[in-house]
Amino acid sequence: MSLFRGIKETSSQGSGDYLGSGLHTLRLLTFQTKVTRKKMDAVIARVEVIESSNPKYAKGAKASIFFSAKPDTNWLGDVKNLTLALLGSKFGEAVGEDAVDEEVMEEATSGDGTKLAGVLFRCQAFEVPTKRGGVFTKYNNEPIFS
Repeated sequence: MSLFRGIKETSSQGSGDYLGSGLHTLRLLTFQTKVTRKKMDAVIARVEVIESSNPKYAKGAKASIFFSAKPDTNWLGDVKNLTLALLGSKFGEAVGEDAVDEEVMEEATSGDGTKLAGVLFRCQAFEVPTKRGGVFTKYNNEPIFS
């Protein structure tokens, strides 16, 4: 058995660099769908930190905002919240809830994920306890209007 068994299916981008708690001003790098190592669909936004209240994130730091497509969770609502912030920032005005549908999501996350790259937005990240005693990070996003 090879030490490198499974490397072909593994992403070269780091894992575990999820955006932690704090108020952050971020620049979107990529916005994509992926299949995780556990074969679960996910939406991942790679971001660059412009400013953060969390000292762990210096200007220029890279992190990910991760949404796992778990049934019986509000993952679609969380993805929609981020998408509304991204589109609002891109167009310089608030975007209505009904503007985000399957077609918009497919377009926004297509290809190499850079359709919305460069868009600035704010993200309030905070930890929420789970029923099983763990924690997960919740992200509330808002556009930045130029």
